[in-house]
Amino acid sequence: MHRPRVIGHRGCRGLVPENTLPSIEKALDLRVGGIEIDLHLTRDGHILVTHDPWPLPDKCRTVLGSVENSPPLWSSLDLATIQSQYIADGNPDPQQYPRQTASFVGKFSPVLMAGALSPFSPPSLAQVFALLKLYAQQSPEAAAYIRSLYVYLEVKRTPFCDPAQLGFFCEQFENLIAAIVRSPDNSCTKVVVLSFTVSVLQRFRHLLPQTEIALLTAHRPVDIAHELAALGTYLWCPHYRALKQETVQEAHRHGILVIPWTANDSQEMRILLDWHVDGLMTDHPQQLQELIS
Repeated sequence: MHRPRVIGHRGCRGLVPENTLPSIEKALDLRVGGIEIDLHLTRDGHILVTHDPWPLPDKCRTVLGSVENSPPLWSSLDLATIQSQYIADGNPDPQQYPRQTASFVGKFSPVLMAGALSPFSPPSLAQVFALLKLYAQQSPEAAAYIRSLYVYLEVKRTPFCDPAQLGFFCEQFENLIAAIVRSPDNSCTKVVVLSFTVSVLQRFRHLLPQTEIALLTAHRPVDIAHELAALGTYLWCPHYRALKQETVQEAHRHGILVIPWTANDSQEMRILLDWHVDGLMTDHPQQLQELIS
């Protein structure tokens, strides 16, 4: 039976604030097949898990209250400052995410974020892998689950991220990510590097030859098979609205796995499942799991 991989977008964004350890832990509790997170840089060279280059007022608040109108870039702040001053527990769209709540903090996230202002302070990539390691120690079943889990790391570069937004360590961004992926703390996890930027994927192909890479696209490429072959990968992550059934079929004929982003409507999920996509990124993984089961 065809069972596509369920991938929690930014953790479990539909239920818990995005790109936080509690959001990721919630996705793990749901036994998703993969989690997708976004990466940026801090001033002191840590890899920060966040979608945006600066704290947005509708997602973040500070120890003093609301985020200022012209917030600083994350890359202008060191990790200790970020985690002692910011809490990323806001819901930017209550209409789209009516069930999102910061009441769930998880079992392990508060332990790992004990030195931070809140379990919802923006975490580092190293803390994400520490969460996976700690989670695996619960039981043999949890350990087997974490070994099977895919972690999708989205890396943004030009034109989707101005190099100036990455700060002092801009040129070392990929190297710093690769060093964490190679860490022994990540030995139980399968990593896939995602990017819209071909040069980023080419660099990771060199830095991490054993790690899978996947091309993100917002529109249908002219010749996706040729583009992926040039990168040495078979993983394609298109925007779900840019897909047609014949596009999925054509990709499959070339041995390409199709993992669209980010479908949240049940009817659209059903259509994509009927097209036999190989996985699906969603803010509502529990909803997709129910459809599949």
